[in-house]
Amino acid sequence: MEGNKYVIDGEKIEDKESLWNVVGEVIELPEYFGNNLDALSDVLQEKGLQGKINVLNKERFIDILGDYGKIFLQIIDHE
Repeated sequence: MEGNKYVIDGEKIEDKESLWNVVGEVIELPEYFGNNLDALSDVLQEKGLQGKINVLNKERFIDILGDYGKIFLQIIDHE
């Protein structure tokens, strides 16, 4: 965590599974977390973390995850 921001490095993402592993390292996810975008949105709302997650190397992140990555970025940027 940098200041009030949590950082995800797009260089560490190889697929959806690695995305959720990295997210789990960056923010504490509940045991019941469903490893999907709806669950992410719910957790961010519950924890008040919207707008507090920064993704580095976004171009690579989107290259790897495509539309899924774009939606992920929209969810985390929503304040």
